[in-house]
This record gives sequence, structure tokens and C-alpha cells, in this order.
Amino acid sequence: MRFYVTNCILSLSNGSSVLMDTQFGRFQQFGDGPTKENVTLWRSNCTVSESSTENTEKLKEKIKELEH
Repeated sequence: MRFYVTNCILSLSNGSSVLMDTQFGRFQQFGDGPTKENVTLWRSNCTVSESSTENTEKLKEKIKELEH
């Protein structure tokens, strides 16, 4: 059985989050803009699914969560 990493939320040390949508190759940043200091990856939260298309709704939910 194949599994797909469909999206990841990367929490950065500067307090912002980046949503990485591997299905469409998009990056969206929430919170503060990019900073010139070194930013480290604080935590990553990835969604894995059996199908590469079933995650679209989950992705929309995560975007809503991050925006509030």
C-alpha cells in the first residue's frame, strides 16, 4: 500500500507557521513575515493519507485553523 505525505505545517522558531502543500507544491506562510535572523524548525506536523487527493478538505481546515 502506498502512502502520500500530503501536507505539512512547519512551526518556526520566530512564531510563524508555514503550510507546505506537497500535492500542489505550494507554500503559505502565516504569522510574521520572513526574518533575516536564522530561523529554526521548531515542530512539524505532517498529514499522511492513502490517496493523494483525499486531503483537500483537511488542508482547507488547517488553513482556517492557522488564520484564526
